[in-house]
Amino acid sequence: MSEEITVNVVDATGKMYHVKISKSDSVAKLKEEICKAGGWEMKDLLFGFKGKELGEAKNLETLEKMKIQQDSTLLVGSKLEILSLMLKKNQS
Repeated sequence: MSEEITVNVVDATGKMYHVKISKSDSVAKLKEEICKAGGWEMKDLLFGFKGKELGEAKNLETLEKMKIQQDSTLLVGSKLEILSLMLKKNQS
């Protein structure tokens, strides 16, 4: 069994959620768990990690391969919200 990790998820309002997931799970599974935690519809959201969008092309990748690990932080929000948050983060 793969190691379980806790990933931090920050929405556009700055609220933080914590999602527990296995390192061997896919990015798609992580997105599902994030939506459950925040009560969001996946079709309306973008997910950002290390200044880049986790788009559909990454859905089949494992968290381990994407270097998402214990206490990693992902951003979640609409396209406009995510772009604004990424710009602010890159400026600091």
